[in-house]
Amino acid sequence: MRIPTYTARTQRTNDMPGKRFSVRKNAEPFVRAELAKGEVAASLFDTAGEFAIQRREMIAAQQFNEAALKIEEEVANATDELSRSRDYGNVLDGKNLWGQRMDRIRSEIISTVQMPSLQKKLRHEFDLNEITNRFRLKSVIDKKISAAEQLSLNSLSVKTVEKLSNLNVQIKDYEAEIVSLVNKYAPGVKSGRFNEETVKSEFGVIKKDIAENVVAQYVGRDPNRAIDLFYALEDFYDDKTEDLQELQAGGDYTMHTLMSISSEDANEILEGALNTAKNFSTAIEQREKKQEEAYNRGIESVKSRYEYYTNAADKSRAFSKNNLSPAELEVPAIKSFFVRTPDGVLFADEIRSEIVSFLYKNEEVDNTFQKTLDDDAKVRTPGDKTDKQTFLDLMKLHERGVLSYKDIRSKENLLTMSDYTKLSGYVAARIQREQAAAAGNETDAQTAINSAYDTADDLAKAKYKYNAMSANDDDLSITNEAAYFYVRQQLEQFKLDALNKGEQVTVQDIVKKYQEAVAENEEKYLADVRSNFEIFQFGRGEVRNIIDAGYTFVATKEMLNDFDAWLKNPLNQTEKVKAAAPLIRARLRQFLETGAFK
Repeated sequence: MRIPTYTARTQRTNDMPGKRFSVRKNAEPFVRAELAKGEVAASLFDTAGEFAIQRREMIAAQQFNEAALKIEEEVANATDELSRSRDYGNVLDGKNLWGQRMDRIRSEIISTVQMPSLQKKLRHEFDLNEITNRFRLKSVIDKKISAAEQLSLNSLSVKTVEKLSNLNVQIKDYEAEIVSLVNKYAPGVKSGRFNEETVKSEFGVIKKDIAENVVAQYVGRDPNRAIDLFYALEDFYDDKTEDLQELQAGGDYTMHTLMSISSEDANEILEGALNTAKNFSTAIEQREKKQEEAYNRGIESVKSRYEYYTNAADKSRAFSKNNLSPAELEVPAIKSFFVRTPDGVLFADEIRSEIVSFLYKNEEVDNTFQKTLDDDAKVRTPGDKTDKQTFLDLMKLHERGVLSYKDIRSKENLLTMSDYTKLSGYVAARIQREQAAAAGNETDAQTAINSAYDTADDLAKAKYKYNAMSANDDDLSITNEAAYFYVRQQLEQFKLDALNKGEQVTVQDIVKKYQEAVAENEEKYLADVRSNFEIFQFGRGEVRNIIDAGYTFVATKEMLNDFDAWLKNPLNQTEKVKAAAPLIRARLRQFLETGAFK
């Protein structure tokens, strides 16, 4: 650690201690200095006064600027608000809402400035701002007033059209209303607010609208009335007023409205009215026709249901509401019964009786249906045993969709009561389906079910190679036919049972039933096919020619190939063999397609 060295800063002197010092100084420099200080103070006093003036000026300028900005904002706000006012009649006129607002703004804002000179300047600024915005506001208000006037006149025009679009209006009232409306437009036309040609055009539209409405009322749905107006108008244009045909009530006023417009417009209106009347008349006819067709379908449905309860239903069977079709539910007595007793039942004989009463009451028992009633009154004579061919023939008619109750009754002695009822049920089910489709009452679900039945039937036809139009009567064709109708009958009975029970079946149910029917019949069918082939082996005609030529038919899956191999031998190609070969090959192919020789 270094120790600092002290060095003395004072100088030694030889003066004796206690020596007196002189303290008097020259005052001049001090005086001058003080005088200088006084000059600075005076200068400062002058500068302070000038700054005070500037401060006052700045404050005044600030007040002016703020006031000017406030005027601009308030006047702009007033312009915007009053331009949107619905009370536009009192904005610049009447109560003069603009003037009141400006007076308030002027007095409130100008009072915030104290200097008179600036107040005057501010008033000048306010006046410039006010007059600029007033003219801008006036433009908006004038447009609104003009639009309001036009709207008011348009409303009057609409009311005039409504008032004069009536067949009961008198011609003199028509003229008076038109003149009154013209007078309301006149001031605007005179002042130039409305274009005179435009107003004339508008009145043309008004008169045309009146004429169009009146003509529509007069013509209505009757095209002949439009034609009468055409002739009357033609006479008017040809100056044949004395020959004007007499029109029906309201025709004179209708003619007056047409004569008040141009001939082009009048003809256009009449053509439109005529077409409308024609279309309406056609539509009415079509509607009436549809109603008549619907009524007739309903009557036919009721008649067919009578036949169902007569021929296909057990007389003692009880039917609940759910078991009935829409047709018999429209019979008032039956409908009323189930309204009173929703859970009640009616027997087949009761339903049939109510249907007959309904048809007689509505005079719908024609000669044909009366004969049906008479035939049903006769004692039935069903057979003890069903003739198979008769049953098959009736099934063929049903397959073609033409089997009728009459067809079945004509063969009743060849059918057991059970088969008679069964076939009648098939007819009833088919008719019910056809009537539902014709009336458009078939639901999507019903359509799907019916389509499934049709598909199953087509599959059976394809499997057994059944063709209703085929004339083949060989044993195999007969076997295929029998097999097809077996499956068909099973499907029909399945359908009928579901209808009788009121059960809903599914597509899967129908597929299952088809497969079951095929399976049930398969063994018998294949056995019959093999039996048919045995008969074929010892056949006649073309088959005999082949046998005589030395060929032996063998029941194998290769029978067609074996025959073709035999044919290739030139020694076997006699004229008779060549002629018979195509038919033989076709018959062999048919046998193989049955699947009986796999």
